[in-house]
Amino acid sequence: MLADLASALPHIRSGRAVALAVTERSAALPNTPTLAEAGLPNLEVYSSFGVVAPTGTPPAIVQRMAAEIAKAMKSPQLAEKLDAQALIPVFDTPELAAATLKKEREAWAAFIRRNGIMPSE
Repeated sequence: MLADLASALPHIRSGRAVALAVTERSAALPNTPTLAEAGLPNLEVYSSFGVVAPTGTPPAIVQRMAAEIAKAMKSPQLAEKLDAQALIPVFDTPELAAATLKKEREAWAAFIRRNGIMPSE
C-alpha cells in the first residue's frame, strides 16, 4: 500500500503497519529508507493536499489566496501541527502549482494507458 505518511503514521507507530520506504526523508521515520534507497529509483509518487479555485478566478484573488495560505502555513502553531504529522509544506506559486498538477495528470494518464487500466462496470 502506498499511503501518505500523515495517514499511515498512527498505524506504523502502533505496530499495526510497517513502513518499507518513504518518498523522501522524514524525521518521523528516520531509519526508513527512501524509495530510491529501497531499489525503486524511478518511482515518483507523492501525496499532496492543495487549495484550488475555479477556472476564471481573477488573478488578484488567486494571488491573495496564495499569500494568505502561505502566511497561515508559516505560523508557528500550524507549522508545528504539520511537522507532527510528517506533512511537508510546499510554497509554490499558483503558476508552478498548476504546472505540477498538469504534469501529474499527464504522468498518471500515461500510466493508465500503458497498463491498459479500464474502469470497472
